[in-house]
Amino acid sequence: MGNVNNIEQKYIDQYKQHHSDTTKFPGNSYKHQHNLVAHLVQETDSKTLLDYGCGKARQYTVEKLHEE
Repeated sequence: MGNVNNIEQKYIDQYKQHHSDTTKFPGNSYKHQHNLVAHLVQETDSKTLLDYGCGKARQYTVEKLHEE
């Protein structure tokens, strides 16, 4: 990883540990926002959508919301 200092490596390690726990931040809160997001995509005629900070985004793969 090149020149990573100790604090950066600490954050990288914490991120890896946290991300490996599939029970934390699975992305389920999106269910409550789906209609609003869909409306905004249609209203703005968006062709793509970046879901930044979406947790692990399991709502897309488990519930196939990306297909809507």
